[in-house]
Amino acid sequence: LTIPPELAYGARGGVECGRRRASRSACAPGPAPPPPAAPSLFSLVPFARAMRKEPTRSEAILWAQLRGRKVVGARFRRQAVLGRFIVDFYAPCERLVVEVDGAVHLRIEQQRRDALRQSELEREHGVRFVRVSAELVERDVVAAIARVRAALVR
Repeated sequence: LTIPPELAYGARGGVECGRRRASRSACAPGPAPPPPAAPSLFSLVPFARAMRKEPTRSEAILWAQLRGRKVVGARFRRQAVLGRFIVDFYAPCERLVVEVDGAVHLRIEQQRRDALRQSELEREHGVRFVRVSAELVERDVVAAIARVRAALVR
């Protein structure tokens, strides 16, 4: 992902101070830091919103079961921005991520990427993961919810 120029650090000659733009003299003197290497949180939010509007079939089925604190009273967010990633479902109080893995996740290269992403999120954000296959959600949503429930009560 490329950070849009309007979100980049120091765009249009000003310096970012929180969400406000200030003149260079209003902030501490010195050279401006380099732009962030990873996409900013603000650049991922529109993608997450778009993904919420068009869920996969399995995500819609699982969301119907997770929403409204139906599973052990846990509050879930869907297509949540966590660091530099968007996760399928996230229970912030329990620090639990639920990922629905479709057929693409059976490929070796995708499994390697998933493992790197998961380890980074576990290390950087202290979250736990539950992975359920899209096939399991569509075939037996009760079994998929049982896996989530088991992770929540641990």
